[in-house]
Amino acid sequence: MTSSILWFLAQLKPNGFERASVNLERQEFQTFMPIREMLIRRGRSSHKSKQPLFPGYIFVGTERVNPNWSSINSTLGISRLVSFGKNEPAPIPEQ
Repeated sequence: MTSSILWFLAQLKPNGFERASVNLERQEFQTFMPIREMLIRRGRSSHKSKQPLFPGYIFVGTERVNPNWSSINSTLGISRLVSFGKNEPAPIPEQ
């Protein structure tokens, strides 16, 4: 039997990605932030820059059946877990 990872969405505090990522991984959660490459133009010059696809948010993955929500919510760099009308966060659909 293989275990699958459930992904949840957490809102970051300002400039909290690095801090949140390190602290979540210490708690044995996985993290993911999709990045896209953008072309930034200033005047006549331009350069490529990597920017988050969803600024201010990080995906948190776990194989645990009942993750400790309070430990995620109290993680440095995390503002809150995103929930969809429930008291508990809902997993993000795989598709």
